Amino acid sequence: MLVYAGAARTTLFAVERIEVSGAPPHVAREIRATVGPFAGTSLVRLDEEEVLARVKALPSVRAVEYDRAFPSTLRLVVRAERPVAVVRAGEGAWLVSDRARVIRAVDTETAPRVPRIRWEGSGTPDPGKTIADPEFRVALGAVAALAADFPARVVSARVEDGAPVLVLASGGEVRLGSAGSVTLKLAAAARVLTALSPDERAALAYVDVSVPARAVAALESQAES
Repeated sequence: MLVYAGAARTTLFAVERIEVSGAPPHVAREIRATVGPFAGTSLVRLDEEEVLARVKALPSVRAVEYDRAFPSTLRLVVRAERPVAVVRAGEGAWLVSDRARVIRAVDTETAPRVPRIRWEGSGTPDPGKTIADPEFRVALGAVAALAADFPARVVSARVEDGAPVLVLASGGEVRLGSAGSVTLKLAAAARVLTALSPDERAALAYVDVSVPARAVAALESQAES
């Protein structure tokens, strides 16, 4: 006990280095800046709950673990929020994660190439808050379920009569029917899109995978007739 008390008072174990792993570089920089004031504090005296609370409060951080790496390193293992969409509300735009947490405001011209979702809710989607609107979450759930290798770029998502609809860069749509079994439906849509020629994709009106086993694709000329 006397040894521990002495260590708490000495600068021998003062924090000199902050290591952050598991986070993208820009998130790691944000975390280092947040815990920077703890530099010089003894690792023995460091308030673990305060450190974790400060990091978890960052909108870009989903979870964090803490470790004292003696003699002088504070080590943080982070799981960052996964940005999957840009929410548009009024004239503003915000990056949101797969669990509807608002990460940060973004410029509409330089925002990441992720799908846009219009939100008509009241108030402002402030960073760190979670959007609870059920309709928004239906659209977000469809976007979040997109595989990294989905064969067409999705530019936006919306909900019609409770059913999510994805809009492709070509202008065509992926109609998912009910919000259930979204992953299965998106896999069926991917198979259809992969089977289409480039010209057919460009002229696509929609792919309807409401019933995944009976996916239906229609070109613009067919949809208009």
